[in-house]
Amino acid sequence: MERAKLIRPFMATTRPLAIAVGLLAAASAGGYVFSIEQMYRPISGGPASHPLTILITILLATALSGRRQVRDRRRSTVIAVLAIGICILRLWPGSGAAAVLASITPFNAMVAQDLKAGLRNSMGENTAIMLLLIASSIVSYGIRWIRSAQLLAFASLALPMVAVTGYAYGLPRFYGQMSMMTVTFGLPLGLAAAGLSANRSMLRAIFSPYITGRIARIQIALGYCVPFIAGFLIIRALNENSANDLFGIFVVAISWFIILLITVSSVIHERVDHARRHHERTLERSATQDSLTRLFNRRHFDLCFQAELQRSQRNGQPLSLIMIDIDHFKAVNDSGGHQTGDMILRAVAGTVKSHTRMTDTLGRLGGEEFGILLPDTDLESAAYVAESLRRVIESLHFDPWPGHDGRVTASFGCACRAMGEDGDELMRRADIALYAAKTEGRNRVSRARETSPDAGSTLLAGGNVGIEEGGWGE
Repeated sequence: MERAKLIRPFMATTRPLAIAVGLLAAASAGGYVFSIEQMYRPISGGPASHPLTILITILLATALSGRRQVRDRRRSTVIAVLAIGICILRLWPGSGAAAVLASITPFNAMVAQDLKAGLRNSMGENTAIMLLLIASSIVSYGIRWIRSAQLLAFASLALPMVAVTGYAYGLPRFYGQMSMMTVTFGLPLGLAAAGLSANRSMLRAIFSPYITGRIARIQIALGYCVPFIAGFLIIRALNENSANDLFGIFVVAISWFIILLITVSSVIHERVDHARRHHERTLERSATQDSLTRLFNRRHFDLCFQAELQRSQRNGQPLSLIMIDIDHFKAVNDSGGHQTGDMILRAVAGTVKSHTRMTDTLGRLGGEEFGILLPDTDLESAAYVAESLRRVIESLHFDPWPGHDGRVTASFGCACRAMGEDGDELMRRADIALYAAKTEGRNRVSRARETSPDAGSTLLAGGNVGIEEGGWGE
């Protein structure tokens, strides 16, 4: 989605840019028609946009202003091929090509008049190459050579950028016969040609919302702006300092450019990487935690169960499991609604978490059922922990709601791993103990003994064992 926010506006500018350039080229042609020199020679005494340049520009603007339907792409390709032919004639050496060009060039008399007066009015090689690259990019897009189309469009931008540098620095050798008006034609036409396939290949990577795209866009901007400014300062210093001073300025400027580029890239990388780490933590929590109670979910609890079981088997230390079930929870949901039920679940989960050790593993196993893994804990100690939790939950006070007094209790089943016992058997014995606690009146703790060596059945321990009334029972 974020990538589309960047690409779509750029692609949407293709037709408006082409139409604007076409209108500007038509206005320049009007300058020849009505003898308004400023329309095709914006800088007095500077180079003019040749009529043939204006003609090719109008052709390319027409090709780029079409829509992306198959019929329009074919028409654009044909028009671009015609522009390629004219550019090749300009670059082709020999009098035959020159004669053909002269025959198709409008306003030849005015061009000859300018040349006779010593003014520059010709289609330079840089201009011809620029227009040839743009036309070739349009043709490549028409035949679905997307990467070639983008490379040609980017290459076409280099020549008007060189001319812009020449005009900015006052270096006629940089812009030669390319007038400022021609530069104004070339830059938007090159961008429009690139915009045809902005959602594909290299441009898609540059417009990426991820770190690679962000760094690429920053580096492209800095890669032109900083050397451009540094070059401008060096040119100014050229008339005021010696060659040694100029070399020092150049070294300092390039060094600071590299430092700036690395710094900006590092800042962007850190911001994006920070967001990535945050998303990874969020995904990890969503994969391991129950969203309501913030305890481990059943899947992660099972993974921890297996890990603790293997550790207990290796070191021979006891491992106990407590199963908890909130009593009459369906009645809570029916009378108070699911919001009340969620509140109760969160309160019980928070209570259990605050009254267990950091080494214990807590999980919501489903519905109103919870589990606690207690490593290095025997059955007697696990039952003591369960009884303490039972009392704390029983002491919780909730505002009464219609059909309920707000009192909540829970039943507990405890089991300790027997020698050679696997996780499924331990879970089964703890579940049987929990079932016994519920069938015997709820709000109590039941303990499971080891599996009988004779019958293989689970025995439940009864008795008080020093706990006050309301505690353990069979």
